[in-house]
Amino acid sequence: MLYSDNLAWSDVWAKKALQWLRKPELVQADMIINGTKSFPKDDAKLLWQKLLEIFESRFEESVDAIEQLPTGTTYGCNGITTELDDEDIISTVCLYKRP
Repeated sequence: MLYSDNLAWSDVWAKKALQWLRKPELVQADMIINGTKSFPKDDAKLLWQKLLEIFESRFEESVDAIEQLPTGTTYGCNGITTELDDEDIISTVCLYKRP
């Protein structure tokens, strides 16, 4: 995942990320990176590997925007797993809020 010294993790924004996954219109963020992917139930990958698979290309596409966020920008990420008969669907998001 990409990293910037300008960013600070926020538990508040992690909670807002979960809220955004449930009802996006209730949360206003300055930048949103999200994705959804289904995995077979018998997929042996660890959760972090699945998250990387979802996010990697999205972060690569957003590298310039992330690096340009000002010092003091807070962010939080969260996700939801929905279990279906033979697959798990992971929906995840990172929200960024400028100071």
